[in-house]
Amino acid sequence: MFNVTLGIYENMRPQSEPVSRATAEKPPTAQDFQSILDSVESHRAPQRADQVESPTVKPPAAEPLKKMPTVAQHQYEPLPEGCKTPESSWFIHAYYCEASGPATSASHPNWEAADLGQTIGGHGDTDGMGNPLTWSSPMRETLAAGEVFETPAGNYQVVTNRYGDLVLRPLDNAWRGGGEYFRSLTVADHHIGVHPQTGEVWYQGRA
Repeated sequence: MFNVTLGIYENMRPQSEPVSRATAEKPPTAQDFQSILDSVESHRAPQRADQVESPTVKPPAAEPLKKMPTVAQHQYEPLPEGCKTPESSWFIHAYYCEASGPATSASHPNWEAADLGQTIGGHGDTDGMGNPLTWSSPMRETLAAGEVFETPAGNYQVVTNRYGDLVLRPLDNAWRGGGEYFRSLTVADHHIGVHPQTGEVWYQGRA
């Protein structure tokens, strides 16, 4: 701006405040450098494994123990007074129809076979060499569960097995197969059996 009195131009812009040389040239302190380095390292350095916060894994809940079903032991009809069952033995030479499952039509007696001199139970009609054997006419009667069938081979009690079928249980020293009971049995010169539904029993001897 031109000053008429003085006849000169004046600079009207405000002058900036003088900066102290000491302030402008003040070197950064060690603390300032350390702060900068810490800031840079915090962005660059990867997180250590021990600093990584792993997610909490819950152990699987223990399954409650399942109760095994209790299998009730099958109760047979009581033994006749003064009788006992023979001790089990799997080493015995005999043909027999073991009641290892529910009875089928194949378990039923073939009454007509007796007219041909064959076994009603369908086994023991030949010897060990394959020669045919002849059997006598059957001795037959119908018994209820718990009753005893007396034969030349020994006494046999009619009992109900776990499948609800009637079977024969040997008593005392009666001839028997390897199992606890049977549907029909051929041993030595004897053939014995029972109808699994009606309780009709039979005995045949070698003719």
